[in-house]
Order: sequence, then C-alpha cells, then structure tokens
Amino acid sequence: MYWSPEDRVNAGIKLRKLALGVGGAGVLLLFCACAVKKPPSTTQAVKDSLPPTTSIPEQWTSTGVNPAPVETGWLKSFNDPQMEAVVAEALKNNLDLQAAATRVPVAANVVTEVHAQMMPIVSVVGEAKYLGRFRQKNAGGQTRGNFNASSLLGGASWERDIWAKIRSQTAAAKQGLAATESDYRRARMSLAAVTARLWYLATYTLVLQRYAQENVAVNQQLLDVTIAQFQVGNVEQQKVDFAQAHWRNRGPNWRRSTMPI
Repeated sequence: MYWSPEDRVNAGIKLRKLALGVGGAGVLLLFCACAVKKPPSTTQAVKDSLPPTTSIPEQWTSTGVNPAPVETGWLKSFNDPQMEAVVAEALKNNLDLQAAATRVPVAANVVTEVHAQMMPIVSVVGEAKYLGRFRQKNAGGQTRGNFNASSLLGGASWERDIWAKIRSQTAAAKQGLAATESDYRRARMSLAAVTARLWYLATYTLVLQRYAQENVAVNQQLLDVTIAQFQVGNVEQQKVDFAQAHWRNRGPNWRRSTMPI
C-alpha cells in the first residue's frame, strides 16, 4: 500500500491523539485510586521494630542537667571590646565554620526537593511542520501541494503517597536540617569559646611576662646595692656571690617569659 507524505503526517497526528487519550485515561484512573493510607503511630512502629523483651521507660531521665536556659550573650558579659573583635574575626575567617554554614542551605534544599515529589507534574509538548511542494498522487489519484501540520501533546502525573514513603522522607529531611543547623550553632559557639579562652590565656601570659621583667629589674638593683656595700666593706664576698647567683637564676626565666607567644 502506498502512503503519501500527507497520509503519513495525518497518521502521525492520529497516533498522537490516541496516545493523548490513553494518557488522559491513565490520569483519571490514577486519581480514582485508593485513599492515602494513614502512617502507623510511633508506638506501633517501635513495637514492630524492637524485640518483644525490650523495656522502654515511660520517661527519659538524666543526671547533672542544668535546668537554666542557655546563655547566648555571654561574650558581651566580659565587657572586653578587644576580645569581641578577636572572636568576630575568628568567626569570619574560619574555613571549617564557613563549610558548616554552607551545609545549612543544602539541607534546606533537600527538604524542598523531597517534598516536591508530592506535587503534581504537568508537561506539554507542541510540534509544527511545514511540508514543501511536491507532485505525488495519493491513493485516490489526487495531487497535493503545500500544507501545514501541527500537533500538541500534554500530560499530567501525580504520585499518591499511599504508603507514606515521601512523607517519611520529608520528615527525615526536616530532622536532618534541624541537626545541620544545630551542628552549625554548636561549631560557632565552640569556636567563640576557644578563641575567648586563648585571648585570656595570651593576656595572662603577657601579665606574667611584665611581672618577670619587673622582678629581674628589682634583682638587678639588689645586686648593685650588694656590690656597692661590698666595696665599702659592709658585706662579705659570700653575700655578693649569693646575689649574683640569684640574679643569674632569674635571668633565664625572664628570657623564657619574653619569648613570642
């Protein structure tokens, strides 16, 4: 049997219409499916997943927990602007903290992506053709010229969460987001605490260094006074030697205290 180009185009259009009709019937059947099954309760899920001999207390208890709320403004309670500036610089330039911050929007996007599976999906595909002039006869012996051909195909789908799979994945993604945000806040607070501790440790070391310098200066003055008393005959050589040994003992300690931190 001979098929002209026009007959082939018409046949293709009919096939697309048939596919569209079948797709529409499938969508109607999908919407007429059974109702969404209610997810099992927490008690039933725990009972089905644990051995029968498992004993779960009615209320969780712990020891040594401070019931007071977490203090978030503890940094300003020190009233030290220099320390606050150092902590802010550490929070701004710490690469690990920056990496933890980027994981928060990623976890939020995962929640959106998983939840999007419960939304309907609609797609439309269109096609238009223009066939050139030809001089071929169809089965009826008629000659055809130029003509246009177009088609439009659309579809819609919606996954019914019958077994609560997507809802469970969405709940898990939300818990993952909460855990990621908690990890970021913990890392931020831990970095601030470590930086503040190092700041006061450095400040304490500088104070000790200043005291050591003053102590060495005092011992140097005592040595000078002892040597002067020895020169006028008020003290013996033994006391001069003792003062020199005491100064030498303080000298290395002072040099160690003045090393860069």
